[in-house]
Amino acid sequence: MRNAIIRALSVVILGAAPIAYAQEDRDMNSLYEDMLDILDLPHRDLLERAQQAWADYRDATCELIAERPGYPDVASSALENCLAYLARERTTELRLIRLSLPAP
Repeated sequence: MRNAIIRALSVVILGAAPIAYAQEDRDMNSLYEDMLDILDLPHRDLLERAQQAWADYRDATCELIAERPGYPDVASSALENCLAYLARERTTELRLIRLSLPAP
């Protein structure tokens, strides 16, 4: 019963279907690398610092969300869904940052 409740909560919080983290991560990293190529040095340094801070946040947040003692199958799914969700959100943030930058 408890496993079913945890699984249901994971669905509500993280989405109904498993999300493809690898694709979300590739999309985000591609955009990040493209931005590094077009930014001047001061903006590149800021972006690199922001990306590292985001990666630290992502890792801690997903570790917390995936903490499911005794339920490794749920933990694994929760971790992948969390990573994918946050990568998708970061991709949106990077797009907004790119739009706010002056044209090269």
